[in-house]
Amino acid sequence: MRKCLIIMMALILIALFGCESRGIDDKGPGQIEARNIASITLTEKDSESVTLTETSSFERFVQATTGAEYDESKLDIAAPDYGATVEMKDGTNHQYSFWIVGDNTGLFTKSGQNGYYRMADASKKDLLDLFKVNLNPPTMSELQVDGIQQITIMESNNGNAELQTKALAVLVDKNEFHAFSDAIKHAKLATGNIIAIGADYDFIVEFASSQQRLSYWNGKHLKMISDNDDKNYFLSDDAVKQIDLLIREAEQAN
Repeated sequence: MRKCLIIMMALILIALFGCESRGIDDKGPGQIEARNIASITLTEKDSESVTLTETSSFERFVQATTGAEYDESKLDIAAPDYGATVEMKDGTNHQYSFWIVGDNTGLFTKSGQNGYYRMADASKKDLLDLFKVNLNPPTMSELQVDGIQQITIMESNNGNAELQTKALAVLVDKNEFHAFSDAIKHAKLATGNIIAIGADYDFIVEFASSQQRLSYWNGKHLKMISDNDDKNYFLSDDAVKQIDLLIREAEQAN
């Protein structure tokens, strides 16, 4: 009887130790609430960092990391794929390192914790998408120059089809088509909510049986172009210079 009691006590201790070493960590990333986050800075090796300020991004990050399985063991693995610094509204911050690319099985570490966390596959996929879209945003599709018949530069009607605006210039030379296409093809998709009032110009790109309207901003604080699907793309300073040069030359020629 005494031997059975000893065995039962030993099994209980083993079970308790196992629960402490591995399981859902109640004091881990689940404590962070999206409404208390001020910003999240994402980093990737050999890439520029990007800072997120949208509540929707905070919620995705928190949802992906909450409920991850915790292991107290030291993580012996190669350098992380991504990093994140979560700045809280109270002035504190949390540092994360993520292994979520390729065969890496959704692992991450968090400052203040000695062990590591393992995410569910769905959480890993969503978090990887958050990193990729923001650190390596899709670029605007290159216009098929061979199909362009002309590009009309208009005063922007800012989406109001009933507002009559005048044409400022018309591009008809294929070299101009190439210059315009080259300027916009590396524009990067803007994520989050972009408040853009009053585009400077509309470019009406006409093909044989269709046309595409691109709205263009070249202000001090906003260098952007948007397409027919209302997707916004940020332009580089060089792209803006190239487009502005096209506009000036076309206006002078007309």
